[in-house]
Amino acid sequence: MNTNNTSTSRIETEYDRANEAKKQFTKPYRVHGYLPGDVVSLFSDNESPDELEEELDEAAKNELCSFIFRNIVGYDFVFRGPFGRNVVTYLDYIASGRPLKCIETYVRANVLPTYANTHTEVNYFAQQTTIMREEARSIIRRSVNAGDDDAVIFCGSGATAAVHKLIHAMNIERATVLVGPYEHHSNILPWKELNAKVVRIRQNRQGLIDMDHLNAELKKCDKRLFGIGETTVIGSFSAASNVTGILTDTNAVSAAIHRHNGFVFFDYACAGPYVNIDMNPAGKT
Repeated sequence: MNTNNTSTSRIETEYDRANEAKKQFTKPYRVHGYLPGDVVSLFSDNESPDELEEELDEAAKNELCSFIFRNIVGYDFVFRGPFGRNVVTYLDYIASGRPLKCIETYVRANVLPTYANTHTEVNYFAQQTTIMREEARSIIRRSVNAGDDDAVIFCGSGATAAVHKLIHAMNIERATVLVGPYEHHSNILPWKELNAKVVRIRQNRQGLIDMDHLNAELKKCDKRLFGIGETTVIGSFSAASNVTGILTDTNAVSAAIHRHNGFVFFDYACAGPYVNIDMNPAGKT
């Protein structure tokens, strides 16, 4: 059996399904708009988003990766540098990913024609955009195993905006914030602007967060919790280093901080595309 042909066929099948979804957005028209009440879902009535997530074999994954690479806008861009003309190799995906032709085409064909403000639902375009936004929210909830007590909040400007949104939502006056050894400045400066006490947890010999140091600092926080300097204990860590990619044991860090009645937050700007995010791991607290 030719696995390459099989994997290509599976991707073509996904394309067919995507094209069928496109048709839902292009019918029926009346003059220059949709018929009243014809608000559509990204998914058909007998298909849920979960059913789109099929496990691919290795050959199919490789073919899919190759397809994605070929769809990068500017993947073959040539620039002139000190060593002559070279094809660009882009490495700054944490700061800003490269656009994909297939996604841009889909957005142009299926999102922008009915794009409108989501703060109102008094017209068709606003209803359609709201439906797509809420379906996107549902997909994210499933992908990170969010529970009933978890919220998915769109911030719009990357992890930096998320930190500012978090600080504003917590509305705290005094805090001791524990940060990791490889934090981006956007996860440090907002806490300092809050006038919080920021404590950097050092790394151990393996380059990971030193759990002994973390526990020692948490014990110091315990003494402040019931004294004159009462403070909120917060852990704010990168799930992975933006430089080396080394991973944080998020479950261990969460458990340690929760034992001391603290709050813990993780920045997945680097790790998000490559690891499973589980907000409610079984048997963990």
